[in-house]
Amino acid sequence: MNTVVWGGRKNFISFLEKANNGNVKAFSKLNEALDFALKNESKALFLLPDYENSANVIEEFDDSHIETIVDIIKSQKTKIYIENYPSFDSRDHYIFGVQARAYQQSLGRNSIKLLGDFKDELGFELLQKRNGIFYQNGKHYEQGMEILAEIRNCLGVHDVVAQDLQSNGIALAKTKTNVYTAMVNFTDFDGNFTLPYRNWQKFYAKVFGEILSADENIVKVAFEDTFSGIGTTKEASYIRSKEQFNDDLQKCVLNSVNWHLNSGIMPNINGKSGVYEMIRSFDLKTAKNVRGDSTLFTAALFALAGKYFENPKWSEISKNISEEILVNRSIQIEEGENKGLLKWFSGAKDMGTHSVYASDSARGGNCMFALYKVTKDETLLKRLIMMGEAFLKWFSGDELLPMGWFIYDEWNLTTISTQERTTAPEFYEAVMILLKNIYSVTKDVRYKEQILKTAEKMADIYPNFGIGPSHSKNFTLSRALGIFAVAQSFESGKWTPAIDEILEYFNNLQHECGGFADGKAYFDENSLNNDMEFAIGFGPEHGNICDLMYCQNTMLYILNILTKCSAEGFNKALAEKMLNKSINFLLNVQIVSEDKTLSGGWMRAYDMDLGEYYGCDKDFAWGPYSILTGWMTGAIPITFLDLLGEETMY
Repeated sequence: MNTVVWGGRKNFISFLEKANNGNVKAFSKLNEALDFALKNESKALFLLPDYENSANVIEEFDDSHIETIVDIIKSQKTKIYIENYPSFDSRDHYIFGVQARAYQQSLGRNSIKLLGDFKDELGFELLQKRNGIFYQNGKHYEQGMEILAEIRNCLGVHDVVAQDLQSNGIALAKTKTNVYTAMVNFTDFDGNFTLPYRNWQKFYAKVFGEILSADENIVKVAFEDTFSGIGTTKEASYIRSKEQFNDDLQKCVLNSVNWHLNSGIMPNINGKSGVYEMIRSFDLKTAKNVRGDSTLFTAALFALAGKYFENPKWSEISKNISEEILVNRSIQIEEGENKGLLKWFSGAKDMGTHSVYASDSARGGNCMFALYKVTKDETLLKRLIMMGEAFLKWFSGDELLPMGWFIYDEWNLTTISTQERTTAPEFYEAVMILLKNIYSVTKDVRYKEQILKTAEKMADIYPNFGIGPSHSKNFTLSRALGIFAVAQSFESGKWTPAIDEILEYFNNLQHECGGFADGKAYFDENSLNNDMEFAIGFGPEHGNICDLMYCQNTMLYILNILTKCSAEGFNKALAEKMLNKSINFLLNVQIVSEDKTLSGGWMRAYDMDLGEYYGCDKDFAWGPYSILTGWMTGAIPITFLDLLGEETMY
């Protein structure tokens, strides 16, 4: 039997043809579609907005259209699926089961929550469709209608963790007369925004398999043949041979460099205008912030890759980027009591309030070290030493820093007055690496002494560190491991037993594919609209979500540092095993896409159970689909270059 379609996307019609053995009739005129469906007793009728011509909703039907639809329903031969129809009036919502109470809205922070048996049969509770169009709706008539899914402000991964009490409306409902009413553009599938792909495949198979009276497995195949999600180099669980590693490391670095060249992350391809901070999560467009550490990471990557691949053009781009941020934008403070530190952000003509973070400043310094190792530029060495002196002054002879940051305004940089010493590892990990790097070129024992003194103090505190209110346990312990790994590169000490304990913690979280499941993060149960920057899911009990920005990338280079340590006393074999699995995973999940903003990067959150990019359904700040310049697309390939024999900062 035929299936009739009016409106919709061409690719959705193609999907229906594959799922229904080609028996699909598409019409551009509503009268013709309705008449054909009625006269031929078609098994399914799809009434969809004309998405191909930029329509988001269906215009209200004439009385004659409604009468024909009623005749089709009464024949009991045809199932009807209607999407984003404004059934404001009783005439309509008695037929379609749902009453709209507003014009179309954008599905942004909300997600689609499945209900009842529908949820149980599919095996998950949350779907996400960013940038979707939906009708906010309310009053409906029970008359045997089943609500399959609703729009709700939910926070979680596959199982709901927290949710607002009030629903924003019905997403999908089924009447007793076999009318399926969708108030969200479900059929307007976009692999970059309609996530997670595998759960949407199950959703399509269940809903449209039922409407078409088709086998769900056939519908799943039709979905795969029609729609694509965010592709990766390999499946996450792929295990490569030892012989493959070098070739794949080189390919990965090349892909990363090309991402920087093609994604729009550099406003000028020659690097002379600096580097933008990231690809934003919520719309996959560039966030036009120019940060010190992000920019210097990119400069270091181009310098190291230019040397390794003997590409002078990349070396020139590196020089341009570093001069833009260090000279033209004066990101490093060159006078005053805090001479040597890096402002974290380069504002418009350097106006406004800025912060200097210990971690961000040190990350930028480590990149300057990598640049110096390639270029042998004495000016960079002077900048490094200037920064090293600033940090030693900041410590002021103590084991710990008095603060995590300074505050900078357009006139003056002043230290916040406090006697309190911070015990949060996040403020020390990059600093310890920086001091080690400066020591390697100056042999100034003060840097080594500070590292060992700080590591010993943090070992005394372990595991009772200070923790930021929204950081996960993984975030904190990975930074602590970094502190101890740097100290272990000199000698064994109080920190050595802690290294083994932290390694075992992460070993228990490392998925068979090599990613680390995220430790439970803070979230505000009373306000789901609060900033969720540090959270992507809420621990492995709610799904094996890997955080590539705040854990996996850090663990990669810290494990690399650990495996180089000559001092004994810790489980080096375990560190090597974990490192190899992490490398394998990151090589596998590098993005391959026709979308140049994505291809060659890594998104923040990866679902290791589904085997695809997906995380918490919030897109606040650095959400699950962001691609961070530097922290991810810099630190990961720079570590890979280190593994290929090019001395970096790790």
